[in-house]
Amino acid sequence: MEDFDVVHANIAWAGFALAINHKRSHSFVYTCHNPLWPEDKVHLGDRVVRLVESLTMRASNAVVALNKTMYRAIVEKADNNGDKAVIIPNGVDVEYFKPGLRNDEFLSKFSLEKEDYVLLVGRFSPEKGVHLLLKASSHIVQESTDTKLAIVGPLTGSFFSALEASPYARAIVEYTKRRLPGRVIFTGTVNRDDLRVLYPNAHLLVLPLLAEAFGSVLVEAMASSIPPIGPTTGGIPDVITDGINGLLFKRGD
Repeated sequence: MEDFDVVHANIAWAGFALAINHKRSHSFVYTCHNPLWPEDKVHLGDRVVRLVESLTMRASNAVVALNKTMYRAIVEKADNNGDKAVIIPNGVDVEYFKPGLRNDEFLSKFSLEKEDYVLLVGRFSPEKGVHLLLKASSHIVQESTDTKLAIVGPLTGSFFSALEASPYARAIVEYTKRRLPGRVIFTGTVNRDDLRVLYPNAHLLVLPLLAEAFGSVLVEAMASSIPPIGPTTGGIPDVITDGINGLLFKRGD
């Protein structure tokens, strides 16, 4: 028995399945997280996903964009009615992610101390740009004798995939052994209680992304009182105001 008023989807294929079976007895809302909508050039597979999402958004009663950049992109490129698109950014629980949290026992598990590490939170896939940060770190360690890089996330390329490390992740690990021995800490996936300790004790957060719709870890870092550094790609400039609440760099630099 259908006793609901709204169906909400935020994954392309699940949204499409719901859209083609949409019953007018309830409203259908789609939140677009696809970071490639602002991009002008995408591969064939990404164009297929765009087509699917376009059909989904046109069938929906409302479309949620995470920021102004995503709003403009899906209205212009998805042939979507701007009147039913709304901007609702991802939120952050400032009572949970906050400054001053300490757990020295947990930090010492990874040989970390307060403000002696740069933090990266995310999965291992090429679009996350981990390789770019490691190349930058090769220069940084020549000037700093004690700065470390703490990378938090699964080596599988996905938070839901198999346990085996991806080829990209294995290449990253081998690179650190050769070029950055002892300077890069791979924590693997950690629970939220441990993650909220890693934030405020870091020196800063860096996201070297090649594509991103929003970047929730940016606002989690801000709530934890550490500055984020991110690229001028996707919706990142809607989150970071350069020189005010963080720093921006050119994508791929």
